[in-house]
Amino acid sequence: MVVKGTIRTWGNSLAVRIPKIVSEDLGIEANTTISMLVDDGLLVITPVSGRKKRLQKMLNQITRENLPDTKEPFGPPVGREVL
Repeated sequence: MVVKGTIRTWGNSLAVRIPKIVSEDLGIEANTTISMLVDDGLLVITPVSGRKKRLQKMLNQITRENLPDTKEPFGPPVGREVL
Protein backbone atom coordinates (compact mmCIF):
# COMPACT_ATOMS: atom_id res chain seq x y z
CA MET A 1 0.00 0.00 0.00
CA VAL A 2 1.38 3.40 -0.94
CA VAL A 3 -0.09 6.43 0.81
CA LYS A 4 1.19 9.98 0.32
CA GLY A 5 1.32 12.59 3.04
CA THR A 6 2.84 15.97 3.84
CA ILE A 7 5.43 16.89 6.44
CA ARG A 8 4.25 19.85 8.50
CA THR A 9 5.76 21.95 11.26
CA TRP A 10 4.72 21.41 14.87
CA GLY A 11 6.43 23.98 17.06
CA ASN A 12 10.16 23.66 16.35
CA SER A 13 9.76 20.07 15.05
CA LEU A 14 8.41 18.39 11.96
CA ALA A 15 5.37 16.11 12.04
CA VAL A 16 3.82 13.46 9.79
CA ARG A 17 0.12 12.61 9.96
CA ILE A 18 -0.57 8.90 9.67
CA PRO A 19 -3.79 8.18 7.75
CA LYS A 20 -6.42 6.04 9.47
CA ILE A 21 -6.08 3.16 6.97
CA VAL A 22 -2.34 2.90 7.75
CA SER A 23 -2.78 3.10 11.52
CA GLU A 24 -5.48 0.40 11.42
CA ASP A 25 -3.28 -1.85 9.27
CA LEU A 26 -0.40 -1.48 11.74
CA GLY A 27 -2.62 -1.72 14.80
CA ILE A 28 -1.36 1.57 16.19
CA GLU A 29 -3.18 4.45 17.85
CA ALA A 30 -2.40 7.78 19.50
CA ASN A 31 0.50 7.57 21.96
CA THR A 32 1.92 4.38 20.42
CA THR A 33 5.68 4.29 20.97
CA ILE A 34 7.70 4.19 17.75
CA SER A 35 11.32 3.82 16.74
CA MET A 36 12.83 5.86 13.91
CA LEU A 37 15.77 4.77 11.80
CA VAL A 38 17.51 6.32 8.81
CA ASP A 39 18.61 3.52 6.48
CA ASP A 40 20.36 4.43 3.25
CA GLY A 41 18.46 7.70 2.95
CA LEU A 42 15.08 6.24 3.95
CA LEU A 43 13.20 7.12 7.11
CA VAL A 44 11.85 3.92 8.65
CA ILE A 45 9.23 4.34 11.39
CA THR A 46 8.31 1.19 13.29
CA PRO A 47 5.71 0.84 16.05
CA VAL A 48 7.31 -0.63 19.16
CA SER A 49 4.13 -1.79 20.82
CA GLY A 50 1.49 -1.67 18.06
CA ARG A 51 1.81 -5.29 16.96
CA LYS A 52 1.48 -6.58 20.51
CA LYS A 53 -1.68 -4.53 21.01
CA ARG A 54 -3.11 -5.83 17.73
CA LEU A 55 -2.43 -9.44 18.76
CA GLN A 56 -4.06 -8.84 22.13
CA LYS A 57 -7.07 -7.27 20.41
CA MET A 58 -7.45 -10.35 18.18
CA LEU A 59 -7.05 -12.73 21.12
CA ASN A 60 -9.75 -10.83 23.02
CA GLN A 61 -12.19 -11.60 20.17
CA ILE A 62 -11.92 -15.38 20.70
CA THR A 63 -15.06 -16.83 22.24
CA ARG A 64 -16.31 -20.36 22.87
CA GLU A 65 -18.67 -19.90 19.91
CA ASN A 66 -15.95 -19.09 17.36
CA LEU A 67 -13.23 -21.55 18.45
CA PRO A 68 -12.30 -24.03 15.71
CA ASP A 69 -13.30 -27.68 16.08
CA THR A 70 -10.04 -29.39 17.07
CA LYS A 71 -11.62 -32.84 17.10
CA GLU A 72 -11.78 -33.00 13.31
CA PRO A 73 -9.38 -35.66 11.97
CA PHE A 74 -6.34 -34.57 10.00
CA GLY A 75 -5.75 -37.94 8.32
CA PRO A 76 -3.29 -40.72 9.04
CA PRO A 77 0.26 -39.97 10.22
CA VAL A 78 2.80 -39.65 7.40
CA GLY A 79 6.51 -39.01 7.10
CA ARG A 80 8.76 -38.59 10.13
CA GLU A 81 5.86 -38.19 12.56
CA VAL A 82 5.30 -41.96 12.42
CA LEU A 83 7.40 -43.67 15.09
